[in-house]
Amino acid sequence: MSRATSKPADWISLIEAGYNLEGSERQWLDNLYNCAEGVLDPSGMRLTFTTDVTPTACKLVDRI
Repeated sequence: MSRATSKPADWISLIEAGYNLEGSERQWLDNLYNCAEGVLDPSGMRLTFTTDVTPTACKLVDRI
């Protein structure tokens, strides 16, 4: 699917969004995706997994 207009690339906002830890994990991820729209390929699918990582294990927790 192609968009009529695309957002300009704004790397600074994308990087700042990664460090903004206010709100829930879902809000953080949605904000990160919104900021990434002008930087990443818009045809990409939004699929994200959360993991629980320890020094000895990595477990898939949820699909957002």
